[in-house]
Amino acid sequence: MEIIVTIPQSYPAERDYIISVILKEFLGLDYVIQRTGRANVCISDKDNRRRLIIADCLFAISEEQWLTNKSLPKQPLNVLDHRLFGFDNALGFPSLPVIYGDLKSHLDGPNHAQNTPNGQEFWLPIDIFGACFFMLTRYEELVKTDRDEHNRFPPKAMLAHQEGFIERPIVNEYIEILWSGLKRVWPSLIRKKREYRLLLSHDVDDILSVVGKPLKQVIRRIGGDLIVRRDLIMVLRNMQAAWLGCAEKDPFNTFDFIMDLSEKNGVSSTFNFMTDLGHTKYDQRYNIDHPWARHCLRRIVQRGHLIGFHPTYGSYLNAERTKSEFLRLKMAAEEEGAEQNEWGGRQHYLRWQNPTTWQHWEEAGLNYDSTLGFADLIGFRTGCCYEYPVFNLQERKKLNLRERSLMVMDGTVTDRDGTITNILWGKIFHLNDICKKFSGDFTLLWHNGKVASRRQRKLYLSTIDSIL
Repeated sequence: MEIIVTIPQSYPAERDYIISVILKEFLGLDYVIQRTGRANVCISDKDNRRRLIIADCLFAISEEQWLTNKSLPKQPLNVLDHRLFGFDNALGFPSLPVIYGDLKSHLDGPNHAQNTPNGQEFWLPIDIFGACFFMLTRYEELVKTDRDEHNRFPPKAMLAHQEGFIERPIVNEYIEILWSGLKRVWPSLIRKKREYRLLLSHDVDDILSVVGKPLKQVIRRIGGDLIVRRDLIMVLRNMQAAWLGCAEKDPFNTFDFIMDLSEKNGVSSTFNFMTDLGHTKYDQRYNIDHPWARHCLRRIVQRGHLIGFHPTYGSYLNAERTKSEFLRLKMAAEEEGAEQNEWGGRQHYLRWQNPTTWQHWEEAGLNYDSTLGFADLIGFRTGCCYEYPVFNLQERKKLNLRERSLMVMDGTVTDRDGTITNILWGKIFHLNDICKKFSGDFTLLWHNGKVASRRQRKLYLSTIDSIL
């Protein structure tokens, strides 16, 4: 069934984008857009006899307020009990934070009734399209000026963190509310079928622990194993590898171990490689043309896994560097036999600026990004567990680049010795269960250097086995 979406005339590019993402990309519905002077969004059939009316708030603001503090959601947010609509099975919990909405008119005005007398119209007081646009485009990260020591937008400044729903995929919840409303009006409507995916990626910050490294770094590594991690086996392994100069024996040679486990569980791993030496203390020291790096690339390709992009620390604002580093990686991978239909990866240190970094990745020819997660938390930075096409808020256009939001990173949940608290352990599996519930993607980052010791490998094995 083709539906008609009647919308106000303001913000045409923004509305077209978010309607296409939600209705076509996520739900798989065909629709036609009509623009009028109405004050809300109306989804109807061709005869206009059945209608779903949705509040319109974000896109109702003036152009002067766009991308300013005045356009941000008013806090504290209202919380709506979605069971008022009879959507008992839509979500796993009744309270729904309302990022944008018109609850007053719903509760106090003429729209208090859920349906008109003939039962053909239904009213949703939540600005579903505006709220999803806010989350998916990371709107607030372009408006607010808060930054941490790495010039990243800090979680404490995020609406989701401040309002307590950072571990909830709020966009997916809004989609379920919208779908419940659509089904209320058109019971025979059918949505797109989706399947849960575990997206495993491994940022290769360094290909070797001690082999070929400066003596000072080798001593620091062995000292850390001895004093901090108290792991005598790792001390001996690093000493042996350094003495023999044998890359095969280096503790960071974990690529086959990772691929063995992935293959055992029927999933593919993506290894995100750096290509340059970098120019800061935060960059690791290996070159993609290093013989061992080439060996690793070749081995990954031969076993049917994927190569990804992990640009240097200072690249996230530099279009030329992003493109040159990516093209160098792609050339090296293809020389080792890689034939990939899509290329993507993640920024080093999760450094990202809205929408500059996305635009640079688009121009470099990458297909997807998986940077949008947290360095010190786990959860849903974009509020979504579905992959989606991104939007450039400054140029006001949809990009071909897609975002695969990062939910969990190993360094966020593990201690230096490779242990994890029961609380964080439980949160990992809770987030994974949520992604399964919505037939979404659970995106997990585990560095190759984080499975070097026996303790670290045991933890990784337990994590993957429990997830799957």
